[in-house]
Amino acid sequence: MKKTTTIYAAIFLLMLKTIISGSTIIALPNSLDNLLSYSALIMISISIAKQRFSIKALFAYLILGIISMWSSYITEYSFLSVTVLIILAIRKENLKRIISFMFKWEFIFLISHTLIALFFSLFGLTSLAGYYENGTRFRFNFGYSHPNALAIYIFNLELMWIWLNWNRINLRKTAIIGLISVLTFVATDSRTMIVSSVIIICLLLTRNNTKVKKTVSTVSKYIFPVTGFVILLITRLYSSQNQISVLFNRISNNRIRFSAYSLEKYGITVFGQKLPHTIIWDEVWKMTRVVFDCTYTSLFINNGSIWFVLISIGLYYLAKNEETRTHIFIIVLAIYSIMEVHTMNGLLFFVILLLSPLLNFTSKRI
Repeated sequence: MKKTTTIYAAIFLLMLKTIISGSTIIALPNSLDNLLSYSALIMISISIAKQRFSIKALFAYLILGIISMWSSYITEYSFLSVTVLIILAIRKENLKRIISFMFKWEFIFLISHTLIALFFSLFGLTSLAGYYENGTRFRFNFGYSHPNALAIYIFNLELMWIWLNWNRINLRKTAIIGLISVLTFVATDSRTMIVSSVIIICLLLTRNNTKVKKTVSTVSKYIFPVTGFVILLITRLYSSQNQISVLFNRISNNRIRFSAYSLEKYGITVFGQKLPHTIIWDEVWKMTRVVFDCTYTSLFINNGSIWFVLISIGLYYLAKNEETRTHIFIIVLAIYSIMEVHTMNGLLFFVILLLSPLLNFTSKRI
């Protein structure tokens, strides 16, 4: 399949923007940041416009495009819409090439940023670590806005490497993946990352077992919507101080409390709603800002439950039509989504981009 330079250039610019946006040592003027964004979006639009469409594909593009633009306009958040546009633009591309390109440049960006942070730290220009959660956790960030940002960059690289080298992964390479995960956990103290790493390593070690393959295939079809509704129920029950909800809130470092506040104050939305970043001190909820550290509640309350429905349907058909590798990645996506919102950003969590081949409808083209 012929490589389309335009979409690769767009992805490069968006990845560069993403890594800089999460940095505390590199800052771009708003004008340059906007230039990166607009240039990438123009390139993506050109890539989409060059495609030939079946009637079904054209209809799907129109629906997704309208929902994306409306949701982005209402919420004033664009990361989900950008992810959708990338998915639409790469449906005709060689997915392995796309992921390989992303892996190479994300690795280069990560190493470069880390070296710059180390250099700056030698002169006292930045700090590589600090205390978080009211001084209770000492965590390394290496110049990123939060240790969890560093953790997801590394974890995303792990995921892309596993996807690209699936048939060549042996026990030694699995052990190396485990070692990198442990070292990342020691540095960042990211519990979400280490739990997800343990899950994918266990599934890697047992991926050729017939019973495991069958179980993973079944679970991958339903895990995203089932988990989403369970999290929504736990969040709803938190207001009444349900014991299970309180326990899960403690385990998740107050993620349920944050979501429960927004659910009670703003409710569930279909196409998204704009929420305030800061609020007046709430004596009952003990909060001064609106926070989402869970993909599911973010979709239901902020981005729009329509996305939860569409993604659930997409992941179901993806699991139905693909093999064990994809099944495992869907499960990891669903687990990581419990504790982070980055899984809907294809540049930070590539798994969502695997939905792109579903748009390759085969019928009369226009």
